[in-house]
Amino acid sequence: MKATFIRSAEEIEAEWPHLEKLFSQVAETAAHGEFDANDLRQLAIDGRLTLGFCSDYSMAIAFEFRHYPKFVAVNVVALAGHGLSAVAGQFFDAFKAFCRSAGADCIEASCSGAMARLLRTYGFIEIYKQVRSDL
Repeated sequence: MKATFIRSAEEIEAEWPHLEKLFSQVAETAAHGEFDANDLRQLAIDGRLTLGFCSDYSMAIAFEFRHYPKFVAVNVVALAGHGLSAVAGQFFDAFKAFCRSAGADCIEASCSGAMARLLRTYGFIEIYKQVRSDL
């Protein structure tokens, strides 16, 4: 399993046919109206998100760099896939190495309880509980 991370519009457009279904699935099942797959594509083309994926397209990730006063975090916006337990270990090793080489100090994600339990397996711990109020 090879992990690839892309940022250029050309790479995104070339890979999008493989990634759109994965990101559509996560937007429909895990997100709460924040984005759809085309939003992720456009944010990536605009340079606001980086996309990553496994060579067999079983897993994809969309993430952004957040610059806090004391450190740089990578925020996972969308994590999509099927059979995650089979590839997630290798993928997260490559993802962490990529983030570290890009200058990040940590990785963070707002996610469901089920996803938090899965991510705990790969070294994630709960820091905050996120709440929301509609206006």
